[in-house]
Amino acid sequence: MSRQGAMSFAGLQMLRAFAAWLVVLHHYHQLIHGFDKSTLVGRLLVEAGPYGVDVFFVISGFIMHSSLTGREQRPADFLMRRVDRIVPAYWLATVVFAVCVAVLGRAEDRWTQWDAQRLILSALFIPHKHLSSMGQYPVLTVGWSLNFEMFFYTFLTLMLVLAGRFWMWAVALLLVALPWIWPVNAPWAAVLASPLLLFFVAGLLISRCLQWMQARGTAGSPSWRLELLFAVLVSIWTFAYLGFKPLPLLWRFDFPLRLLTAVAAVVMVIRCEGWLAGRPSLGWLVRLGDASYSTYLVHPIVLVLMLALPWVVVGPDLQPLALLAYVAGTLGLSLVFHRYVESRRWFTRSLTARGANV
Repeated sequence: MSRQGAMSFAGLQMLRAFAAWLVVLHHYHQLIHGFDKSTLVGRLLVEAGPYGVDVFFVISGFIMHSSLTGREQRPADFLMRRVDRIVPAYWLATVVFAVCVAVLGRAEDRWTQWDAQRLILSALFIPHKHLSSMGQYPVLTVGWSLNFEMFFYTFLTLMLVLAGRFWMWAVALLLVALPWIWPVNAPWAAVLASPLLLFFVAGLLISRCLQWMQARGTAGSPSWRLELLFAVLVSIWTFAYLGFKPLPLLWRFDFPLRLLTAVAAVVMVIRCEGWLAGRPSLGWLVRLGDASYSTYLVHPIVLVLMLALPWVVVGPDLQPLALLAYVAGTLGLSLVFHRYVESRRWFTRSLTARGANV
């Protein structure tokens, strides 16, 4: 979920911003409104968090394939760049979160509970049960998705070594097979037995299809009107799926529809890349996308700080002010965190100096 410096997909950066802020608002709705589904906005926000992570996973698969294809890069260098972009920021955010909840956390907030053992497991990206027994979550609960990301990068690196130029097909086939064959009670089952791995595969295949179309000269846009129509249809479908899910008729097809919705969003922004990249007025969205990983990491910290203030839960009259404070605090902290933590190269300065940055 971290920023891919060498890539220039403005549309994907904008989509990252959108996905990150869906997660931010999802967690606000969870803690302040208890996942109230009595309104359409409430239903949208309940489904927004998982959808935002789905989109992140598809983008991650797309970017990894795009950055590795046609470029000489040692597998070890690739993995170190991934570690450099994810690990230091995650570790620091986890420590800050742990300190904040130790000082300011409320006893009723089970999601803030932690101990030293779980802090170490979280830092090592090892799935484990949360201290509150609410599920398989690290200390910084949003880090559950980073367990998937780090597995994906590590597995991809292994396939670069073992499968050579066929690495993509090896990764895709094995990630599709793993959820079917990995025992649900075995170690790492929270990741290896999860169908969420298919979102990474989808991203790989989207990038492969795009490159195939470019090689055949068929990747160009036939008409801006068709692209606009496609974007409108995808937007309507996404709104309908998230707002009215799950319809009884679609329950059995929920996961395929969930995958389709995330894939459609990524394909949409890729197809509209020329239009989006040529709009300077949308540059602020790109900057939000640049900081999306930091936004994802720091918003639980802002929630802890905000919930420590009694005025937040006084009554409905002050809740709009609470939301404004939450958004402003998350935005400000994420921009600072992005600039001074995420953007720094902690381990790979020599790699950046001698090669392309991924």
